[in-house]
Amino acid sequence: MFGTLILIFAFILLFVWLWNSKKFRGFCRSEKFQNHGMMDDKKALIKAWVSHFLYTKLVAGALFSNSSKLNAIKDRLIQNQKDIGDIIGERFGDNAKFVITQELTKHIQIASELLLAIKNKDEHSIELFTKEFYYNAEAIGDYLDNLYSTHTHHRYYNTIHHDHDHTFKDHMHDHISSLMDHITKSLGNDAHDDISSLDTYFDHGMDMAFDMAKKM
Repeated sequence: MFGTLILIFAFILLFVWLWNSKKFRGFCRSEKFQNHGMMDDKKALIKAWVSHFLYTKLVAGALFSNSSKLNAIKDRLIQNQKDIGDIIGERFGDNAKFVITQELTKHIQIASELLLAIKNKDEHSIELFTKEFYYNAEAIGDYLDNLYSTHTHHRYYNTIHHDHDHTFKDHMHDHISSLMDHITKSLGNDAHDDISSLDTYFDHGMDMAFDMAKKM
């Protein structure tokens, strides 16, 4: 008991000494220390966006194979949109969190309807939901471009991209087009086309994930 009290007292003395140290207080106020939390947000955002296109692929696979795991995977994908919204909200505020979560959830709902239409070979619904899918993706991209370019903490983005403010709109278009191309080729008999289109889909997804994180 006495030894424990001494240990606690020693920790208190160490804390007081550190707090009164100019070097320690300077480090706490340093950009490196302040940016530590931002780095955690960047890692979390990359992980969340990678999960987005990973679980989208898994949902498609489960749907076309009539897997009993489909609903569970869809639930995980819906949760992923909330995860992305939470991370965006930490950096940009509650309104950004609400908009991104809402639009990405709609994004998944449209994708589910489109995939079902493809499975059922319903040409009318395929055309309808494809247009809606691209329209939703364009809205998400426009919102992200505006969010990143107007936020006060994104001097890098404003400087580099002042003459091209469609970075995320382009990313979202590539995300949809590469997904649709992969779905089409995955339903064919050419394994090389299937794998190649999957690689392209993942490449586009990673590019967007890194851009989202880099410009936070």
